[in-house]
Amino acid sequence: MFEAGSNERFGGRNDESAMYAFDVIRVWRSILAHESPWNTMSLDDIDGCMHRVLIELLDEDCSRDRDARVWRLRAVAHQHGNFRHHQRCNIENLKCEFDVLGYALQIRLGRARLSVPSRRAILAVLNSEFCLVQSAAAGAWHRSAPALRWPGEPE
Repeated sequence: MFEAGSNERFGGRNDESAMYAFDVIRVWRSILAHESPWNTMSLDDIDGCMHRVLIELLDEDCSRDRDARVWRLRAVAHQHGNFRHHQRCNIENLKCEFDVLGYALQIRLGRARLSVPSRRAILAVLNSEFCLVQSAAAGAWHRSAPALRWPGEPE
């Protein structure tokens, strides 16, 4: 992810308070904690693969290979959508949790005491990738297909 003091992410800007996936997931969980179906899930199942989706979305490794990054985003989102389908969550639940994830990102950015223009810039950078993961998760839910694999990776 983007470390405090790092100039790599978001056009070289140096944000003292970075957005950490764990903090965003904690906000996300707190919002969904009293909503169905998440309030009936075991603790191990609540996140599904969302934490991994978020880590990749926030690009903790500051990946330089765009094609590999897009592949990883699609793969983890696909796993999450597939997982939710097998849990018998409906597509509205899947869409809802991504909406809540977007809201949790906004909340976390607000808590980071970043200026409004800085928050908007970060969200603008994440927007296309966020749309990509939403679409990949929904596609996997609809198809309930096996997870994507790296070329040549054994099943």
